[in-house]
Amino acid sequence: MNTQGIVIYAVVCLADRHRYIGSTSRIEKRALEHWRDLAKGTHFSKSLQVAYNRHGREMFAFFILERIKDEDQVREREEFYIADAIRGGEAYNVSPVGGSRRGYKLSEETRRKQSLAKTGKRRPGFGAKIAAKISKVYRFLSPEGVLVETFGLRDFCLRHGLSMGNMSRLARGYLKQCKGWTAAPTLS
Repeated sequence: MNTQGIVIYAVVCLADRHRYIGSTSRIEKRALEHWRDLAKGTHFSKSLQVAYNRHGREMFAFFILERIKDEDQVREREEFYIADAIRGGEAYNVSPVGGSRRGYKLSEETRRKQSLAKTGKRRPGFGAKIAAKISKVYRFLSPEGVLVETFGLRDFCLRHGLSMGNMSRLARGYLKQCKGWTAAPTLS
């Protein structure tokens, strides 16, 4: 249990009484984080950031609403203050649940954008270009005695029905042959 207690606080716009409700056990540091992010234009609460940009720093204040000793009561008390602000139409919080974004519904456009971002771009041949640059060159003699050079083992082994592990061991000299294939002498 935190002996100093936890604080429920509000960042309040003095122009219209809208407020952001939060809780912390490190009040001075948390206040500085809010002011820093708002001044940089990077605050996570977009509606609070818009109001800050519109009204300026001088129209905002940081208030302690309640000090709580028992950590088990923090969420309940924070949600009480958030609900009060939401009821009055004066909340910058997007979620009615304290300490999270649970309950916040994303717009269809935001969901579509997130889906596209996670899908990624298809870049045919990109992997092959990189593989050609970083793959090791292997030299083998086929069962018919033909010299074969390949970049990397994966595709080579799939094409010829060979075990990648065994062909790697063959190339490193741990095996003498694998299904008739032998390691070709290296070029000096």
